[in-house]
Amino acid sequence: MPGYVYDYTRWFGTADIQSHSFIGVNEWSWFAQNSKRTTSLANVYQLDVGDVLQVDFDKNGSKDHTMIVTSRRNGVPYLTYHSTNTLRRSVTSIISAYPNAAYYAYRT
Repeated sequence: MPGYVYDYTRWFGTADIQSHSFIGVNEWSWFAQNSKRTTSLANVYQLDVGDVLQVDFDKNGSKDHTMIVTSRRNGVPYLTYHSTNTLRRSVTSIISAYPNAAYYAYRT
């Protein structure tokens, strides 16, 4: 294996074993930022296809959910995610549903 599962500086996954950065919301964020594979965006509307949006629903400092931008229409990013198997939900709709959450947008 290319690293220890708890080491957030490593990212790997197979059917048998995955690093925490491969499966964990916060761990992925730590890996992506520390490896310089992402840059933070100032505004969620800057997100483009392939970029990542993470959400901290209760603003407790721990991110709760990760989504990927899979399309843009009329300047609005649309996100796809697995917790409820959602395909192309607008960032506007997500923010409206969770107005008090903290949002973290990353250019990949």
